Amino acid sequence: MPFVEQYAGGECEWPERQRAGAPPRFTFHVRDLLRVRPQLDHMFVELSVRPMTSGGLAFCLDVPDRNLGTWSIPVSEKERSRLARGSGECAARVQQLDGGPVIDLAPFCEGLRHDWTGEVAAAYADLARGDAVSGAARLAHPARRPNSPPSAHHLLGRCHRACEKLEEAIACYRAAVRASTNEDGQLRPWAAGPLSDMGVAYKRGKDAARAIHCFLHSLHLRPNHPEALLSFFSLLALDDSYVLFAASRVLALGDHGALVDQFLDSYARHAHRDSTTLRREAERLAAKVDLSEWPFRRPCFGSLASFERGLAGKATPVTAALAKGRWGPGNASA
Repeated sequence: MPFVEQYAGGECEWPERQRAGAPPRFTFHVRDLLRVRPQLDHMFVELSVRPMTSGGLAFCLDVPDRNLGTWSIPVSEKERSRLARGSGECAARVQQLDGGPVIDLAPFCEGLRHDWTGEVAAAYADLARGDAVSGAARLAHPARRPNSPPSAHHLLGRCHRACEKLEEAIACYRAAVRASTNEDGQLRPWAAGPLSDMGVAYKRGKDAARAIHCFLHSLHLRPNHPEALLSFFSLLALDDSYVLFAASRVLALGDHGALVDQFLDSYARHAHRDSTTLRREAERLAAKVDLSEWPFRRPCFGSLASFERGLAGKATPVTAALAKGRWGPGNASA
């Protein structure tokens, strides 16, 4: 049964016996948790507030790196008002429909503030229909508020990027990253999105060293992000091993064949290789990929301080070696 069809509806709860100040909890009910779990294992789970086509807001769950579709829990106006009066945070879980086993989504929601006013959701709709100018105008105020949610900064950056304002976009992405850290200065999982978009912006600005630096931090948090993987390795395409490592990992995720073909075709033209041969080899390697492993993982890439130092030109040894083409998947212990 497809992922979307496994979803059986959801609810928002404020349990009466919760400790004081605890956030509300959203529960996504599924028909068969045993079949859903493998689709979530080792994946980034995106939790967001989105506009509904019928009006109003919904709390949504996506596994964007697998393109599985979206689960949505509509939020009534009464619930929205109550949520807007709170901290913006909420808990989330996936549960068997009959009240059985649970998958706790705490790593993807603890400390994450959402915008329940509807302003960020409306800007998301603006950008989705190609009106980045309206989206940016709508986000100007939410992004200036104290403790504004990371999504406000990230989406504003995406609007600026769509308007070809790279410097403004980078500043917004950086603000989103700073808003996505815990009390110890460690980056939270949802920092991966703005980090990746920041890497793309630096790449477009011909700043390969900073682009590599951003992608290393992004992929440390979310190592199975197809677009980030291929953008990152396109900067390192010095030989077939880099290219095949990236292509095979993305193929192992499923449903990204066209993206991989574009990546391999581009490399094949540049390196005078046969793209069909590369694709066959990538497919063979994909069967052996362990999506739980990431050879470039280092503790420093989970740190805001490390990220800031790199942007200031103080690259980590790994970043410096990658920028010079001396380090790759084959010698990941370097």
